[in-house]
Amino acid sequence: LHMALENGLPSYTALARQEPRAIETRDPKTKFYPFQIATSFLGETYNGKKRLATTKQSLQSVNTTYRLLRKSPLMAHGLAAKKESWMESDTYKEIIRNELQISQLHLKTHALRKKLKLLQKQESKTSSS
Repeated sequence: LHMALENGLPSYTALARQEPRAIETRDPKTKFYPFQIATSFLGETYNGKKRLATTKQSLQSVNTTYRLLRKSPLMAHGLAAKKESWMESDTYKEIIRNELQISQLHLKTHALRKKLKLLQKQESKTSSS
């Protein structure tokens, strides 16, 4: 199955019917699943060979990839790395902590300025008496 897909042969369907487990078997050399090999027609390399796909080949590649994933959709599960949400990043958490500290410092500064004005008023009353 892997070699049929690698060479773009339409016989992959007959091979997949003969041995359904082949759809879920990685290529021993590249470690790709069959749907990934079919997708390689869209890119430029597979197994070290450079490819330039025509529009027809690209459409066939998408169709083959779709059919293989339809037969065994769990093959794509877990292949994508989980991206950390920006809100879960340490940088974001640090920014939030800093903003909280800044807000608290602003409140303390405001309270200290009020206190300073009050003390200045009291001092001016004391010195004018």
